[in-house]
Amino acid sequence: MVNDAISAITTMFKSVKDLFVRLKETSSTGMDQAVFAKVRKELEDVIGLEEYYRIEEQTVENRE
Repeated sequence: MVNDAISAITTMFKSVKDLFVRLKETSSTGMDQAVFAKVRKELEDVIGLEEYYRIEEQTVENRE
């Protein structure tokens, strides 16, 4: 495998650009909801979102 940093950035840019064009034209992402849910969960797990929710709950949500 070759470490090619620009390929990842270029691929993500094209994907995001295509998404916004599709949203503008059709008001839909075009992604099946089951696939969307799976990808979202995977992303949340990768970035550790549950830990951020815990921190937010302890530091923001309970302020009175």
